[in-house]
Amino acid sequence: MTESELDADALYRVRIDTSPEGVTAIDERSTMLLANRAMEAMFGRPAEQLVGRALTELMPARIRPMHEHGMSRYVESGRRTRDWHRVGTIGLRASGEEFPIEISFGEARIHGVRLPRQRSRRQRS
Repeated sequence: MTESELDADALYRVRIDTSPEGVTAIDERSTMLLANRAMEAMFGRPAEQLVGRALTELMPARIRPMHEHGMSRYVESGRRTRDWHRVGTIGLRASGEEFPIEISFGEARIHGVRLPRQRSRRQRS
């Protein structure tokens, strides 16, 4: 089967699911719309349990307000106030364990709706 024979959505899903980096897409309220298998491994939760949940659930409580404030400011203004590439922060596994993580953000527009997306990878010690 060639790439042109595949449905565009199916091809996109294959690319996302086989990425070694955690990938999620969020809406303007930071609700996760998708999560790949690397996200499952990284955060210790099945992708099906991540979708529909707040991205902030993957962060320690102490840094959630910073994300919420930055996201709110971005949604209101449409402007980035900091670099979105390789931001170091802390992730939170389902077990409660915190771990260093590097995040890159991007944005896609689908039918005029802004969809921020995130790629995550564990930082190497």
